[in-house]
Amino acid sequence: MNKLIKDITITSDKSLSDALKKMALSNCKTLIVVSKNNKILGTLSDGDIRRNLINNNSNLQSKINNIYNKKPIFISNDNYNEKLLEKIFFENRIDLVPVIDNKKNLVDIINVYDFFNKSKKIKKTKIPVLIMAGGMGLRMGDITNHIPKPLIPIKDKTMINNIIDNFVKSGHSKYYITINYKSALIK
Repeated sequence: MNKLIKDITITSDKSLSDALKKMALSNCKTLIVVSKNNKILGTLSDGDIRRNLINNNSNLQSKINNIYNKKPIFISNDNYNEKLLEKIFFENRIDLVPVIDNKKNLVDIINVYDFFNKSKKIKKTKIPVLIMAGGMGLRMGDITNHIPKPLIPIKDKTMINNIIDNFVKSGHSKYYITINYKSALIK
């Protein structure tokens, strides 16, 4: 199971609190509910959770098994095509579409933002990027006593890697980085 799928799937025995935490960590408003053996059972959106908390007097420890949508919209990898997927996104106004195999196993997830942005070609630019990474990071407190601010991890990458990755997405390929504090670590 790839990382994206693992980040936005949840089993039906989990609580609303578990679901909300997973949504926050994955930065995704919808989770795919799967069985222990990775068969798709449904979807759970933040709206499903809000409506349930307001209308049904449930609490954050309530299980999601009675809340999630048991009739999810999905696409089979056998009949996958971009026109059909585009139609699904527009007609249903959803953020993601699970892709399943013929045994209802979850094999992929198509995110609406990735789907529509992949068709945009990134125009390369010759404009260089200057990243100033030489500060002491005093406002960060004790953490920068041991590690410089550009190397602080955010999820699975350092801060400077995240910055560079975002510039790469914008078509930049030439970088200058100014360093001073703990420069040997940054190099």
